[in-house]
Amino acid sequence: MRNAPKYSEAVVTAWFKECGLPSPVFEYPHIEARKYRLDIAWPLLKVGIEVQGGLWIKAAHSTSTGIKRDMEKRNLGLCAGWRVLECEPKDLCTMEMVQMVRVVMALTTGGQT
Repeated sequence: MRNAPKYSEAVVTAWFKECGLPSPVFEYPHIEARKYRLDIAWPLLKVGIEVQGGLWIKAAHSTSTGIKRDMEKRNLGLCAGWRVLECEPKDLCTMEMVQMVRVVMALTTGGQT
């Protein structure tokens, strides 16, 4: 069972909408061959965000097994055409993140978002 996210999906959706971004999908299964999910995704554009909430504690993602699993997830996602940003929960609803999402969406669509 996954830990509850350290952010509100409703607040994040409202923030992105207010900033002119499309509504995201949460916990999106982006690699069908594995049980990997993106925290936040725009599936049609293959753009996602991974929110790294456990950076400062000893948790599953900081073990050698967790690090290897995260590397596989990133590599398989990249091979499948996904562009994934990473951030801490405190940086999710910021203009900097919105701007990075816009840039990645523009790269994905050839400049048309």
